[in-house]
Amino acid sequence: PHTWRANTQVLLPPLQAFASRKGWSFMTIPTKDRKPIEIVLDLKSHRAGGILLGSSRPELVKAVQKSGIPAVLIEDWIRDVDMDSVMQDGQLGGQLAVQYLAEKGCRRMAWFGPASPGTHNFDRFSGVVAALAELGLPLDPGLTARSDSPHDNLAARALLERADRPDGIVAMWTGHAAALVRAGTALGLREGRNFHLVGWTPEEDFDSVYRAAFEGAPVPPSITWTARVLAETAMGRAGVSKSPTDE
Repeated sequence: PHTWRANTQVLLPPLQAFASRKGWSFMTIPTKDRKPIEIVLDLKSHRAGGILLGSSRPELVKAVQKSGIPAVLIEDWIRDVDMDSVMQDGQLGGQLAVQYLAEKGCRRMAWFGPASPGTHNFDRFSGVVAALAELGLPLDPGLTARSDSPHDNLAARALLERADRPDGIVAMWTGHAAALVRAGTALGLREGRNFHLVGWTPEEDFDSVYRAAFEGAPVPPSITWTARVLAETAMGRAGVSKSPTDE
C-alpha cells in the first residue's frame, strides 16, 4: 500500500511494474481528508506487509509507526522521526549543478527556486550553498530569487535584468528553468551563451516533460534521477523485498 501525493506520480509506474514482476499485490490508499486511524485500519484490513508513505503529516506518521507495519517515507524526510526515508539526493544534485557551472567558468552564480519551505527545496539549496562555499564563492543574497509560481516570468526576468547578471543559475525545478529561458529570450539573452543554467528532472520525464517545457528552445542541461531505482529501493526498505534490485 502507498499513501500518495501528487508530486510522486512519476514513481507509480515503476512501483507497479516492480510489484508485478514479484507477483505482489500493490494498491494505493488516499489520505486526503481521512483520519490516521481510518487509514491504519484500512491498511490492516488489507493485511499490508509494507507501507510506502508519501505523506509527512505528523499524526499520520505517528499512527503508522504505532501500527507495527514496516513503513518507509518515500520522497520526503522528517527530522527526529525514527523511520527510513528514500528520496532524491538533492544535496548531491545541488553540488553537481554548481560543479558543472564552475567548469563552464561561472563565478557569479544564482539560485531560482520555490519560496515555500519544503524538504526538496531545503535539500537542493543546501547542496548549492555547500558547493559554492567549498569553491570560495559564497552565494550573494541578491542572487537568490524565489517564487512559488513555476511559470513566474517576472521573477526570472528580474534576475536576468540585473546589472550584475549572474553567469550561472541553478533552477532545479522544470517550471523555474523554463521561466528563465523564456525571460532570457524576451531580453535577447540565450542560455549557454549569455548565461548558463542547470535544471532538474527524473530521467523518465526528460523528453515528455522537461524538453517539452522549453517549447523548441535549446534545452539546458539537467541534473537527473531515476524513478525506477528510487521506487525499487523504497520497496526494499519497506521490507517487502530482500534486495531493491532483485529480479
